[in-house]
Amino acid sequence: MRRMLRACVLIFFVLNLSADLFAQSVVINEIMAMNKDAVFDPDFHQSGDWIELYNRGLSTQSLAGYYLTDDPNNLQKWRIPEATIAANQYLLVWADGRDQVVNNMHTNFKLSASGEWLALVGPDGAIADSLSFGQQFEDISYGREQDHYFTIGYFK
Repeated sequence: MRRMLRACVLIFFVLNLSADLFAQSVVINEIMAMNKDAVFDPDFHQSGDWIELYNRGLSTQSLAGYYLTDDPNNLQKWRIPEATIAANQYLLVWADGRDQVVNNMHTNFKLSASGEWLALVGPDGAIADSLSFGQQFEDISYGREQDHYFTIGYFK
């Protein structure tokens, strides 16, 4: 009887943990806070900080009502314009302080090369995903390994 109870508790825990881990399909996947020559911004013909969002879900996700922020005291710092991300696709957002949409999206804040906290906030005001990062290096990005959500590191 004790074994059965332990097995039920374990199954309940694993199912709840799995539901929490995979409930959010759009995540902050990768950032670059010292972009000198790695990625070129076609809107303004220069390099700038950027944030890559990734939809790891099985269907297209709307970003209507979502925000990006680097300020835990202002979770609605920059509202993402109406956009969608198809399943297993990426969306690059320039974090260059321009606060506009030309052909691409540009946030009203820049990333700190000395490190900071970054969050994707859902329409309900809850943090959907976040990423904390330390010192950044020129033309080296930082983020999650493709198929390994919890493996985070630098990319050349």
